[in-house]
Amino acid sequence: MKRSVLLCMCGVMLLFLGLNAEAKVRLPRLVSDGMVLQRDVPLKVWGWADAGEQVQVAFRGVELQTTTDGEGRWMVELPAQEAGGPFEMQVNEITLKDILVGDVWLCSGQSNMELQVVRVMDMYREEILSYENPMIRHFKVPTLYSFAGPQEDIPYGEWQACTQEQVMQFSALAYFFARRLYETTGVPVGLLNVSVGGSRVESWISEEGLKPYPQLYNTLGIHHSKEYVELIEKSDRMRSMLWHKRLNEVDEGLGKWQADKLDVSDWEQFDLFSREWAVGFNGRPVSDEEHPAVHRPITPINGSMWLRKEFDLGELQADEEATLRMGCMVDADSVFVNGQFVGWTSYQYPPRIYRLPAGLLREKGNTIAVRLISQGGVSHVVPDKPYKIVQGEKEISLLGDWYFKRGAVMPALRGEAFFRWEPTALHNAMLAPTFNYAIKGALWYQGESNTGNALLYAQTFKTLVEEWRAKYQHPTLPVISVQLPGFMEVYDYPTDGGWAQLREIQRRSVEEIPMTAMAVAIDCGEWNDIHPLNKRTIADRMVAAARALAYGEKVCYEGPSVERATANGNEVTIYFTKRGGKPVDMEDVKWCAVAGEDGRFVWADAKVERGRLVLKSEVENPVRVRYAWADNPEGAALKNKEGFPASPFEVELAH
Repeated sequence: MKRSVLLCMCGVMLLFLGLNAEAKVRLPRLVSDGMVLQRDVPLKVWGWADAGEQVQVAFRGVELQTTTDGEGRWMVELPAQEAGGPFEMQVNEITLKDILVGDVWLCSGQSNMELQVVRVMDMYREEILSYENPMIRHFKVPTLYSFAGPQEDIPYGEWQACTQEQVMQFSALAYFFARRLYETTGVPVGLLNVSVGGSRVESWISEEGLKPYPQLYNTLGIHHSKEYVELIEKSDRMRSMLWHKRLNEVDEGLGKWQADKLDVSDWEQFDLFSREWAVGFNGRPVSDEEHPAVHRPITPINGSMWLRKEFDLGELQADEEATLRMGCMVDADSVFVNGQFVGWTSYQYPPRIYRLPAGLLREKGNTIAVRLISQGGVSHVVPDKPYKIVQGEKEISLLGDWYFKRGAVMPALRGEAFFRWEPTALHNAMLAPTFNYAIKGALWYQGESNTGNALLYAQTFKTLVEEWRAKYQHPTLPVISVQLPGFMEVYDYPTDGGWAQLREIQRRSVEEIPMTAMAVAIDCGEWNDIHPLNKRTIADRMVAAARALAYGEKVCYEGPSVERATANGNEVTIYFTKRGGKPVDMEDVKWCAVAGEDGRFVWADAKVERGRLVLKSEVENPVRVRYAWADNPEGAALKNKEGFPASPFEVELAH
């Protein structure tokens, strides 16, 4: 009898504990230790618990109470707070610590916003390693997507302080922005990083916002099918797995050609940056004599290629650790030194930086073997990148001739579906859970993935800005974007291209949308890298724009802005607005082109006189002028006395 009573009491106690556990308040991931709250505006604190549960919130002497609704949601609104900290917040039994109050900036876009501090160490190593600031915090929203409508929370993530232990994972652009902004304002800075590499602008727009664009909105009828999405993703994984499985089965060199000592007398010798070995006919390189009717290159040869080089150490020491720099390669690589595996990279963009432990190298007769896998397109080693072995202040070059042998020829591997880039996918999963969090402004670096349709971008970018202002309940939210930098090859004749067209749309958009600005980055690009390292210059320009838009300072934050152009015979004069200041006088302004009624652009001789750009060309009746209109107008130098560059532009002439 006593045993039965005891068991009954234990059951009741367990039931009570279970109910009590269910009743505990749950907070969103953003509302957590180390967070930065926006100063000078009312602050929402929200979460979940059982229906009808009492919730108490205490912060800086203010205590608020509320009760959860029928679905277990609750929210209170704290009065505006002055900057400061650290503070604590009490929410029922939860104590949140190390809270700061300052300015919070949304940092969104694609890979150039997501790019981490660790990736820019080549340019800023000393500056980064010598700086810490616990008043700067960073929260990276994890990469997730959803077609099931706006989500209420994210599954993981945390606020991180700007310390040497954590800063390497910060967005590099946001990091430099926060450093310079803190120097200006002296208040804590919170960076809410909501970015995804490769994403398109429509990925960040809601379903409702996409209704005016049927070519985007109607994709949702497909993607709302969970079964379809899961089937395609499973198919992608299986296709990739089978492709690599077959590659490994037929690769003649796998398990052999990475060996320390190897007879390469039957291998081809080639320059490291040659692409001839990566293209051919019927799976092999072809000469003009063999196939004279077709000019090389014919088609890419995909599969695996093996590259080898022998080198001596010279002044380097065999008994000391060293670093192997293998630039960038397309697509994936596995690297071996003296027969030992030292590292691998799965896609083309990251820099190859591999550690060589002490004792691996020897004074003479060292070998590097690279297994390079090409999944599609033309495989190659990217020029103008570091290819060397570094040891302290000493280094040896790995440029020049290498040996090459093909391991296996494979069909191109069809790319993945990447549903996260589809319309609404990132808005629902990553942006929506942040809308209750008050912010000061927004930084936007995106556009590379929308260069195929610049006119549509003009409309969707405006929709994005309007949505942010509505969702964050900030009608005048400052939005500062980055114009696409120079990228790809430089041509010595006038060209057109998707990057040039999108830059023009970006320029016009900020002129039309109030409380927006654009950091011109045409001088910050790298021809061979879609992820240029110079994030500090861009961040400085964004801070200047923030000081003007968000803080009301009277500072210059943009370069010369074209107003109009007139023609007198074959001479064209371009005038600039007062807003961006006049360009400094200079001779021989490059990248100026003029077109007549036939639409054919030709180069013009140009110079800046008294703040006006004057062009002369062979076109007798010019109707249109372009400046720096190319994917990569390298050396475009038109700027004002403050050093801000002029945006590339196109303008019709007034006659």
